[in-house]
Amino acid sequence: MTPKNNIWFPVTIITFVLLLAGLVQTPPVSAADGGASLAWEELAPEERKVLKPFADRWPELSPERQEKLRRGARNWQTMKPEERKLARKRMKRWQGMSPAERNRARERFKKFKNLPREERQRLRKARRRFKEMSPERRKQLRDRWKQMSGDEKKDARERLNKRFERRENRRLQDNGGSWSGGGGGSGGASRSGPGPGRR
Repeated sequence: MTPKNNIWFPVTIITFVLLLAGLVQTPPVSAADGGASLAWEELAPEERKVLKPFADRWPELSPERQEKLRRGARNWQTMKPEERKLARKRMKRWQGMSPAERNRARERFKKFKNLPREERQRLRKARRRFKEMSPERRKQLRDRWKQMSGDEKKDARERLNKRFERRENRRLQDNGGSWSGGGGGSGGASRSGPGPGRR
């Protein structure tokens, strides 16, 4: 599967890149707020180890960029080994993307972040279910998806949305609640349906 055929690839890559850059946690410290450039030697040994690729150009980086990278290094240090392995793999894929592919990934990420909360949750659940399938089943679904026309893909998304709503309603009724997914016939979910290999 190529990165451009996987709707979740850009979401996870952009999230990782933002996490590593330290953009997710706190706003950057600016020079106006008293943030000053740090010499490479002033960094903690753990930070220098993680930020080694930036050592040569560290003095040229703005204080804001240095602080973002330092936050990213601290985030990296809190990751479990399996999270780091996955992050390295994703970063390698990101670096192998063309500028056009990166732009598409950024646009998909923005689109995903602008979806209603319920829709993002639904897509995450669909992704988890897809990832739990055997590799053979996932390949079968991707191949089938690629062969479908635009109308067939739209119909498939609507069927999946209705199936998801029925499952959620049953689950919530068993727990004494109710759910109004906002999808179904309104077409809200057809904007970004969960189809495997969605473009």
